[in-house]
Amino acid sequence: MIKTLPTNLKRRLKTMSPLFFTKALVKKLYIIPLFCFIFPTLLSAAEQPGSAQPVSLQKVLENITKTNPSISEAMKQYQSVLAERGIANSEYYPTVGMEVAAGPERTKGVSTNDVAENLTSTKASLFARQNLYNGGKTTAFVKETDARIQAAAYEVLNVANNVYLNTSEAYINVIKARDLLAISGRNALTQERIMRQVREKTEAGFKRASELYNSESRLALAKGNYISRKQDLNQALVIFHKQFGRFLHTDQFITPEPTYQIPATLPETIEIAFNTHPALKVAKYNIQTKRYAYEKANAADFPTLDFEVKGQYRDEIDGKEGDTTQVGAYLTFNYTFFDGGLRSSEQSKQKQNVRKEYQRSYVERRNINESVRLAWSIKEADDYKKEYLSEHVTLSAKTLNAFKEEYYVGRRTLLDLLNMENEYTDAQLSFTESQFSHLIAIYRIMQATGALLSEHDTGLRGMLQIAADEKDDLFDAENRRAIEAYKDLNDNRDQDGLTDTKDQCDNSSPNSTVQPFGCSDNDANNTGYPYEDDSALSPYIVPQSFEPVSTKQQ
Repeated sequence: MIKTLPTNLKRRLKTMSPLFFTKALVKKLYIIPLFCFIFPTLLSAAEQPGSAQPVSLQKVLENITKTNPSISEAMKQYQSVLAERGIANSEYYPTVGMEVAAGPERTKGVSTNDVAENLTSTKASLFARQNLYNGGKTTAFVKETDARIQAAAYEVLNVANNVYLNTSEAYINVIKARDLLAISGRNALTQERIMRQVREKTEAGFKRASELYNSESRLALAKGNYISRKQDLNQALVIFHKQFGRFLHTDQFITPEPTYQIPATLPETIEIAFNTHPALKVAKYNIQTKRYAYEKANAADFPTLDFEVKGQYRDEIDGKEGDTTQVGAYLTFNYTFFDGGLRSSEQSKQKQNVRKEYQRSYVERRNINESVRLAWSIKEADDYKKEYLSEHVTLSAKTLNAFKEEYYVGRRTLLDLLNMENEYTDAQLSFTESQFSHLIAIYRIMQATGALLSEHDTGLRGMLQIAADEKDDLFDAENRRAIEAYKDLNDNRDQDGLTDTKDQCDNSSPNSTVQPFGCSDNDANNTGYPYEDDSALSPYIVPQSFEPVSTKQQ
């Protein structure tokens, strides 16, 4: 008689059966596709933990203020010059020091009656020396250093101003390329859908082969355009990477909305730029730096007077046994009568350096003048184009919808819809490009006027201890008196009644009548469309007149 098998043995036998093994294998096979679907998703999410987190332009600029190498280089240069203030101020203080020496000394001469004496000599001295007068060299040196510090501080702002503009343009261009790519992608899919419908009708015998070829060629072009737009986006990301130092996902970019109020007119905008652009502040303090360097060189024409207190201890010096203690207070007068032309040559060099920096200020003003005018021209043109391009998009959309309705009643073909889809896409592309061109022009105006540093305040001015509302005045009272010493420097070279720091046309014709900003004519050319919509126009196709043929001609 067969006994009942134990329960655990029954379980083992059951798991060893082919049916059980097959069921278990099927269950595991269901898990594999599910795992293959979920795992890449989890891996992608792990690789891009912050892909959904937007990064505003303000955050980007705050980051590059601390990490951009150009700004860091300018900041280190500023800190280096700042340390020179201690070097300059040190000349106001006395020099205190000591000297100790000891060693064998052999002496033979008058003091030893021509007998050689070998002694172990020891000497020590303690002194304190203070300059009382050096022709104003110390004062000029301190002022020169202070001017260099200010120039270096504004150079940091000038570098940051340029970096901020380049970064802003790169940031905006990524958004533009992303939006243009989306438009091109939608157009390519639309072209694909139309082409497939044309193919179906052609294969069914309702369309000509030429129509299929036409739609296929349009689709090929749309795909090529999409690849070009994709390449534009890739290049925009690379340019942005240069400024930011790392890549961001395209979804992290947010279209900036500047709050800067653009002045009403172009001359007013240039006037603001002349007053606030950091490059002109750098030019101003560079002139002061060279002027004080010239004053420092002139100090060499004057004598120097020093006061010195000195105590000495000497033991077994000059072959004599015994020690000597000496204490004295001295006034030292020093003057050089002839140095081979060294002083005059140095003064001539520094004087020419002043003239060079003075001319450099004109270069900076003309550069800023050009930058504002170019940016203003783009902004003004886009302001005018906005209405027409927006209308083009709206009317193209209406026309496309009308074409679709007419297609259903047999009055339009798929190729008609294809052509209209292309026109609608072109309208969207033109309008989008104009929008971003206008936005970049605003940022260029902000950069040219120095307002970009205020629009995106990153705390840089506070780090440099520079007030935001300081205005530039190259010909202030102090500079004006100093510049008068240079006979060939003039603050109104074209003699038009307006100082060159305010003159937007600094080379006006002689005896010309200028407007308040220094230009002889209205330099704000009309950019808008010159024709009125309801103006009288001749017909595009002029009707032809027919004369009856005479009987004689017949």
